[in-house]
Amino acid sequence: MARLDGKVAVITGGASGIGEGTVRLFAEEGARVVIADIQEGRGQALAEELGATTAYLQTDVSQEAGIAAAVQYAVSKWGRLDCMFNNAGFGGVSGPIELTDMDGYDRTMAVLLRAVVAGMKHAAAVMKPQGSGSIIRSQLRAMMRRRVVAAAEGSTGAPDSAASVATPGAATRRGPRGPSGVIATISPRRSTRSSSMIPEVPPRELEA
Repeated sequence: MARLDGKVAVITGGASGIGEGTVRLFAEEGARVVIADIQEGRGQALAEELGATTAYLQTDVSQEAGIAAAVQYAVSKWGRLDCMFNNAGFGGVSGPIELTDMDGYDRTMAVLLRAVVAGMKHAAAVMKPQGSGSIIRSQLRAMMRRRVVAAAEGSTGAPDSAASVATPGAATRRGPRGPSGVIATISPRRSTRSSSMIPEVPPRELEA
């Protein structure tokens, strides 16, 4: 039996890059996957290639309604949600603080920070009554390097740092045998398990 048989996942930014690779791996391991991405052509093509265990939904993660719709789509299509991978991202605004483009800054914060929180929020609303699930986010090495440079240069900082703080705020919903998954901010009394995946680090086995 494949490791993810019967599991249902939503992967934002799933039409290309790390997201696409994750969609392919999850599908290979038996999961049913919603590819939530703004790139309609690539997302549709990937879903058609992988077949009935995947489905594409055009999603702008900068809008909370888009993330909520992706979660609801997974639940309405397959009855549950076991894994929320907040993967969507882009390079974001950068440069000296005095030259910061504020429209670009707002877009950066919406995609790299607000979308992560919205993903945790809407996944948790399903996973808490369900009693299990995992919430994962990716962290770009480029963003990690930018934090160091920004501190040295007085440049615009990386919202990915704030997302790193937000993600460990996820708390576990306990099942009959103890912690059964990551749920966003459910109870400070419960133990915590949070995942922050950094590309280029040797991966560990991941089960949703």
